[in-house]
Amino acid sequence: MSDLQRRKSLFRFFGRKTQSHSPRLPADCLYEIFTLLKDDTKSLHSCILVNRLWCETAMPYLWSKPFRQSTPPPASLINNFIACLSDDEKAKLVQAGIKIPTVFKKPPTFNYASFLPHVSLESLYSAVHQWTLQTSVKRRSLTNYRCHNEVNEMALLVYHALCRIFFDHRSNIHSLSLDRPSRQKIPLIDNPLGSDLQVRNIKDLSIRYSTDTFFFDALHKQAVNIENLSVIKSSDSGLRNFNDQQFLSSLIFSQFKLRQFSLTCYDSVNGFTSNVLTPLASQSDTLVSLKLHGIPFPSDCSISALTICTNLEELEIRRCTNGPGCNIATIQAAEFPNLRKIRVVESSVLWGTLMDTVISKNPVDLDEVFYQPWEDDEHNDLSTSIIQNVAQWKPKLRTFGIALSADEVSFLEEILTSPGCQIENLSLFSLGSPESGMEKIWPELGHHMPSTLKHLNIWIFIYAKSMDQFLQNMKATLDSLYVDAWVEDFLCHPYSDVLARHLKDRPIDLAEFFHPAI
Repeated sequence: MSDLQRRKSLFRFFGRKTQSHSPRLPADCLYEIFTLLKDDTKSLHSCILVNRLWCETAMPYLWSKPFRQSTPPPASLINNFIACLSDDEKAKLVQAGIKIPTVFKKPPTFNYASFLPHVSLESLYSAVHQWTLQTSVKRRSLTNYRCHNEVNEMALLVYHALCRIFFDHRSNIHSLSLDRPSRQKIPLIDNPLGSDLQVRNIKDLSIRYSTDTFFFDALHKQAVNIENLSVIKSSDSGLRNFNDQQFLSSLIFSQFKLRQFSLTCYDSVNGFTSNVLTPLASQSDTLVSLKLHGIPFPSDCSISALTICTNLEELEIRRCTNGPGCNIATIQAAEFPNLRKIRVVESSVLWGTLMDTVISKNPVDLDEVFYQPWEDDEHNDLSTSIIQNVAQWKPKLRTFGIALSADEVSFLEEILTSPGCQIENLSLFSLGSPESGMEKIWPELGHHMPSTLKHLNIWIFIYAKSMDQFLQNMKATLDSLYVDAWVEDFLCHPYSDVLARHLKDRPIDLAEFFHPAI
């Protein structure tokens, strides 16, 4: 029985209970039922009509994701939150010209704001802005700049009022996304909210914009048990992107349970320096996952901090160039005994050197090695060393990516045919100009592909005929295939013929089958 069928059968069974019998059902059983129904809004709506106990138990599940598409329109959604405001807050909004329907001026049966486990400030503000348009300016012309500005000011008033009740002493929010974009350099109105906000329950924090800086003080003082921290700096200079490096360093340093940290910088001119990562050393006991994108790293201070984090299980580096100097001996001495996944994409040679070191020191636990270098002579030598190390130590990889030339094919074959090979995802990248010697190797290489292979990605030029022979010689049944050189013509002859022949009678659309899975 599928999960959906099980959920519906449970609902039908317990839904047949009469009103006199249903209250006898223990609350623990109801929790189990509603957990299965948590994504089934229609069924949860029916559950709250059974009786008071069912209603009180199901309501938190029904309102746990209010901004998803299956919820009521933003106007009715915000009305329910408006009803949760205090009389003073409602009076302030009315005084500012904001129309509140009479029915929502009375306190609601439930404090809906207290049911929220996650808040995206972008979703919240978008819903508030739409509510403001629908309820407060129906008879006004929106072509006038002054009217637009007035709408924005009223929306911000409502938005800040809701933030106060979302993050009050009753807040159950443990996941917060500071993701509201704005091109306004200065807020339209003052918002002294920071001292009253309660954010000590936050475990998952995502920061993309600094539009709502009133959260920063509360986060710095209260949010010390963050487990997952993600920061993104956009390349759009017109937006209020997050760039407070001092705040970020201080936030990292103050944590007690940080497990996952992701820092992405798309701004190559005004990005973060590697010094922002020095406080990682303070998280060495708990940090298990580190992902960096676009950081000038490593430098001496930051690599020293990283090497202290010996509990790392996952390390991902993307487009990270060299920082101002780094002792390669420090990198080669690094020890990560628990590392399971290491991924280096178009980054400095120093990161490739770290990968090479890790493979030789930790071959048993690794299940992912992914190396996509820039095409240069230094990386040519390093890529060869990495594939040789994998061939020598034979870690039980499930994901493997490597730059390949004709000289390294024998090492790849050794890896693929080793006893117990479990590779499911294989990515092969061009190393320099290997195409001249690669075309003839594909048919034979097909014989060596493991039966466990599910996803194959190729960034090396290959003709349709060679690929056809490769696929015919392969024992694996692929779930996806991607050949970068075919991307513009994969639906055309002869490439479509090759793909259709491999799929045979499998009911898979070519467009669904032909995509990179890396």
